[in-house]
This record gives sequence, structure tokens and C-alpha cells, in this order.
Amino acid sequence: MAEAKHITTYEKSDGDLGPLMALLLANQNNNNSDILAADSIALELKTAVPEPQTVAIEDDQRAENLDMESDDDGPLLFALLLNNQNNNNNPNANPSANNSDILATQTVALELKGEELTANPILRLRGEASAKCRGGLDQEQLQFWKNYGYLVIPDALSAETTLALLQNVHDTAKAMAVGGDQVQMHLYVPGQESYVSPVGRALATLTKHAFNPEAEPLQRIQRLGCGVHRVMPAFRKTVLDPFHGDIAKSLGYKDPRVTQSLVIVKAAEVGARVIPHQDGCSGFTDPPSCATFWYALEDTTIENGCLQVAPGSHRSQPLTRRCKRDDTGKAEFVELDTPVFAKIDGTTDDTVPKRDDNGGYVYEKLEVKAGTLILMHGNIMHTSSANESRKSRVAFNFGIVEGTHDWKKDAYLQPYEGQMEFEKLPSSK
Repeated sequence: MAEAKHITTYEKSDGDLGPLMALLLANQNNNNSDILAADSIALELKTAVPEPQTVAIEDDQRAENLDMESDDDGPLLFALLLNNQNNNNNPNANPSANNSDILATQTVALELKGEELTANPILRLRGEASAKCRGGLDQEQLQFWKNYGYLVIPDALSAETTLALLQNVHDTAKAMAVGGDQVQMHLYVPGQESYVSPVGRALATLTKHAFNPEAEPLQRIQRLGCGVHRVMPAFRKTVLDPFHGDIAKSLGYKDPRVTQSLVIVKAAEVGARVIPHQDGCSGFTDPPSCATFWYALEDTTIENGCLQVAPGSHRSQPLTRRCKRDDTGKAEFVELDTPVFAKIDGTTDDTVPKRDDNGGYVYEKLEVKAGTLILMHGNIMHTSSANESRKSRVAFNFGIVEGTHDWKKDAYLQPYEGQMEFEKLPSSK
């Protein structure tokens, strides 16, 4: 796979503080940083940033990794980043919970109202010919999925597409930092009557560097979600490629629907640990049908916090909670009356899931190259360590559910405003 050579970075000037710094300086005359805690602020970007017109690609050269602020894995819900409902440093924390407080609940919101594009065929599977990968997964891959609940597909994105998506993240972070007429600020403070929903939008959570004028734009954000494919054309084109629908069909989906999409940034040297969790709690159906398509936009290693999965745990770990919306629009978790197990037929490996001496799951570390797709069953337990390296780890993912299953009316994730159903994931079949 050809590798990217260069990622655009931005020079900062004393006057280029953007709306976050302007607001901070206007209110912080006596070092009152608590007045403008980042977890109480949200920005809404009215227009999508332009897509890069050209991308430089050269063999055997990798895009330079910047020290970017990053965070955790999986489709975690934006509102829970505001609510700080889970203690991820607690090894006894509920493994089914969304992991919000690792983000220090510092948030900013962007709304990118881009055009909805028709996807182009840009993906390939394990280096095979495009025509073959359009048919979905082969029998060996399907058996691995049944046995272990995940699947690693190298080179699913071309180097050019991977770099374009990464550049789009940089450009969006820059647009948010600079501000202007396209940016609207929202506040998230306790006691509000209502809160801005991330559904169908690109909302960015803030890092501890959000008010630091010396920080790069990307160092100020931790994620964009939960609807980047709705408003960011480059990501929409990728998510809605029929390649993904073909995979879903081969996994047995009759009517796959996209519930959310996220960009995740894990910071060099400061990206936090994520406790084990299941994505099916946010994409809850009964029976379980959630699956996550997780893409590495940069190389992932043990040192920079690669994904870790507990092979086979989707067969033994039920969903015990689900995420719902309260009367104000905030997300909250409620316990299920009856745990919901996934029904997995045709498994051939009875040695998983493996347990350690303390009875916990044994996790496999998935070190992958940029452009790799990792598929995860919604019931599989997965986690990631803190980023202790000097290399960032930017990724994006999207979640799907079976459209023929009932969707809870009080679920936090709902179809986009004005829509009655979640968007279909197209396929070539």
C-alpha cells in the first residue's frame, strides 16, 4: 500500500486564538478558570470544511505523526462525555458502561452541514481484487468472526483515502479553533432545560489544551461525533461505500442501518486508558445486532493505545445496560431487567474466551497499520491502554444495527431530525 508523505499543519499567530480563547480571556481576569470549564462549552460549526483537492502519495513514506490530543475507542456517546458517569480508573467499574470520564468531560461541538454524497468504490479487502471484495467476507473470515467476535482487515482503505480523511480531521480542527461566523457556541451546564443533541451532527469534545494558545488545533479536541458521515463529505463517501454493506450482508444483516459515526483522537503521551466495555449498550437491540466498523487513520501500537479485544467474549458476556435519553436530552444508562446474550451459532473453538488468574478476560492487542478495518461484534469486550508514546492515534468508526429489529423510543441515539428511520447502509447486492 502506498503511504502518505505529508500532513498539513498550521502556524499559530498571537491573534489566532479562536472563540475558545476569546471567551476564556474575556472571563478569566482573576485566574477563574472554573468559570469556563471546557466541559460547559460547545461550538457549532455551520458549514463543512472543504475537502483537500490533491493528496501527495509516495511509496515507502509515512505521514509524519504529530503530537495530537487523542482519546478512547469505540462509539461512545457525546452526551456522556458531558455527564461523566463512569470512573474508568476503577478496575471494578461496570464493563458494560460507556467510558466518559476518561475524557475529563471537556467538550466542544461542531455542526458541519455538508452535502450528502454518493459513495465511490474505494476499498479493498486484504489486497484482493475489488470485484471479489464487493461480495463480502469469505467463509474463513466468517468463521473467525463467529468464533472470536472481531475481524482485522488490513489495507481496507487506500493510502490516498486514509490521508484525505486524516487531513479532513486536521482541517476541521483548524476551522473550529479559528472560529468566525460559521461557529456558534453552546453551553452545557448543570440544570439546563435542554441540551444540544449530537445525533446527525459533528460535535467535538475538548481536551485540557483547549484554552492553550500554544496548542495545535487538533490538540484541543478529542473526538467528533455522532454523525460525521452526515455532514463531512469525505467520511460520508467512505462510510456509505457498498463495500461495508456487502460485509454486513455476509454477516447476516437483512437491513443494516447506520446509527452513528465518530472520529476519535488519542493524544501522544496523554491519551487516557479506556476500561473494557461493549458497544452494544449504546446500539442496543434485543436480540443484539450492533456491530462496529473501526478504522485506523494512523498506525496503532501497544505504546500509543491500540485496540484490545477479548476474543470470544461476545459469546459469554451479555448486555446488562442500555443508553437512553432523559427528559432534558442527556444520556443515561439503565439496567436491563434481563441480561441479553448474543446468539452465536456454528462456532468451532471452545477454548475462548480465555480468563486470567483473577477471572478477568484476556485481551489481545491489535497493532495495525493505517487503513486497517477492525470489525467488532456489539457484545465483544474491548479496551485500550493509555498512549505513552510520542505518536498520536487518530481513528474513526461507525456503528450499525439490524433495521428489522425494534428500536427503543427512548434510546439516546435516534434517527436524524426530520427522519423516521436510521440511514440504510448500501450494498452492491
